[in-house]
Amino acid sequence: MCAACREIPSMDMPRWTEYAACKNPAYDPDWWWPEKADLDERTKIAVAICRTCKVRDLCLDYAIQHREVHGIWGALMPAARNAIAAQRRRRAV
Repeated sequence: MCAACREIPSMDMPRWTEYAACKNPAYDPDWWWPEKADLDERTKIAVAICRTCKVRDLCLDYAIQHREVHGIWGALMPAARNAIAAQRRRRAV
């Protein structure tokens, strides 16, 4: 299961997670779940991996739709995702 999506119960896993770059078992899943909002070296590695992922947009959309408040999704930390979500809400009005 992909590192960023480990919190999703397996029966609820979207199909796109099968193609997530973070699914590679060589990567430490903890990289996608930093305890602080700042970018330490491991978090920077996770973000760099996400930026190369072919399902990055789907991951980001999933996190925004499900209001994920923790972890790196679509190469973004929670504050950046919240800003995008707010921008999307404003455009929808």
